[in-house]
Amino acid sequence: MFERRLVTRSVLFLALLIAALVVTGCGKTASELEGNEGSQVVINGLNYQVQISRQLNSRDQEDRSYTHGHADPAPGQDFFGVFIRVQNNQSGPRKMPIGIDKMKIVDTLGNEYRPIVAFAPGFAYVPSLLGNGAHLPLPSSAADSGPIQGALILFRLPVSANDNRPLKLVIDGGREKGEIQLDA
Repeated sequence: MFERRLVTRSVLFLALLIAALVVTGCGKTASELEGNEGSQVVINGLNYQVQISRQLNSRDQEDRSYTHGHADPAPGQDFFGVFIRVQNNQSGPRKMPIGIDKMKIVDTLGNEYRPIVAFAPGFAYVPSLLGNGAHLPLPSSAADSGPIQGALILFRLPVSANDNRPLKLVIDGGREKGEIQLDA
């Protein structure tokens, strides 16, 4: 009789434990979506994918296009570009993607860095209403037709941030918040 009660309690405990894990999603909620550079994170029904991230050199011919309109960074700072693609795979138009004011980079020490406005014609990340199957960067833009196929989110980071990798791009979509680990 004692063994039967012990087995019943053990089965009940195991069932409750499994139910708790299912309800909590093993510690992840819809508001804590994570991915790595190249993978997609769905926030508010839109797929966000970092195509590439890297330091930018305003003295380099290609990078000068991305840092257009900005003075060279102060000593001890670098430009850093996150090239992102946002896709609407839902039926019907979706609200505008999240603006740069709701994005930041966080390093392993918890330091936060906010983007600066990118003036790069044809490359800058500019949210717009996305129809079914539509994406940012907009078709026929320089960012979409180039090899990266991502719109630029521009940061000015201290050089010391390189010591505190991996960096994460955090996107705050209100109810849903996504994090994408940057490989750069």
